[in-house]
This record gives sequence, structure tokens and C-alpha cells, in this order.
Amino acid sequence: MGHQLGFPLFLELAESIADNKFVLGDRLVEVGFSGPTLEAALSAIAMAQGELGHARTLYNWTSKLQGKPIRDVRSQTGKALNSLVKIDNWLELIASLYTVNIAHDLLLNSVLKARPDEAAASIRKLVEEQKEHMVYSREWVQQLLQDEGAIPGKFLQALSQVRGEVTDWLREIDCTHELVEVNYLKDTGLEEKFNKEVNLCLGEQGAASHVG
Repeated sequence: MGHQLGFPLFLELAESIADNKFVLGDRLVEVGFSGPTLEAALSAIAMAQGELGHARTLYNWTSKLQGKPIRDVRSQTGKALNSLVKIDNWLELIASLYTVNIAHDLLLNSVLKARPDEAAASIRKLVEEQKEHMVYSREWVQQLLQDEGAIPGKFLQALSQVRGEVTDWLREIDCTHELVEVNYLKDTGLEEKFNKEVNLCLGEQGAASHVG
């Protein structure tokens, strides 16, 4: 990818995804460890390694694109969504893992479609591995919505908060026309596609959880 109009915006986008994954990995360890079942806790730890590995892949890719040495990643660059940083319970963790990975899938597939010959093979592998996280979190979404007592309502509240921030983020990207004009992204209407996917999963409760 040449250094052309829109390149700094593309780097910011890639680093934002990397930061989100870095923070998700961290919270999957810290919060996932106390998951509702042993199986859930072990799965969260395994996915944490995946998210942290994806973050390193993206950080390394952006370093190579800039011709810089690969750095030792010890913290995010400050671009992660605020909702992710604040995750402190299982409901918020699942809501974040589900919504943010849908957004990441839309964005990274858009990059691959825009520049298939230039995207690193490791990015393609990342996109494929990410699908497992999406399936896992979607199954947990359905389980929490069908739970008894106050759990469904509390989960929808957590989902609404992170969904609102993700929607705002994608709306901002949609409005950054340079990314599409110079072919860093292939798709437009990312916000609409994101909300359509979430609504399909939530069914009648989808519209009620949508903020913004």
C-alpha cells in the first residue's frame, strides 16, 4: 500500500482495530476467568490468546506498511473503544465481544476486497480465525437472552451501551470518504450493515437495544 491520500486515516483505522483486540484480549483474561462456568472461563482464556495474537498481527502489519521496525506491544495506542476498557463483568464482555467483532469483520473484509493483492496473508488468516469468536459470542448472546430473571434485561442494557459506541465509530468511518475514494475500503454503509446483523441475531429485541 503506497503512502497516498488517506494513508494516515487507514493507519489510524488499522491501529484502532488492533487496540480493540488488545483490550478485548486483556478483558477476556481478567473478566473471563470468572465466567459463569468452567467451560466458559477456559473458552475465554483461549479466545484471549486469539485476540491478543490478532492485535500483534495488526500492529506488525501497520509497522511494516510504514517501514518501521516491529515494536514490542505492551499496551494499546489509545484508540480502543471506551466501552471495552470499562468491561468488568461477563454480560459486558459478551456484549462487547459480539458487537465489536461484527464491526471488525465488516472492516477487515472491506480492506481485503479493496486491495486483495496487497493485504498480508496473515490478515486473511486473522479474518478466518475471528469467525470462531463471532460464533461463540453469538451463541452466548442467545443464551443470555433466553435466561431467567433479570439477566436478559441487564444484558440488553450492556449491549445497548457498546452497540451505541460501535455504531458511532462505524458512522464516522462511513463519513470518512477518502478511505473509499482511494480504495483502502471497498464498502460503504458499514453502520447499516452492522445494525442489520445485530438485529437479525436479537430478533424483536434488536430495535429496542439500538441507541443512536
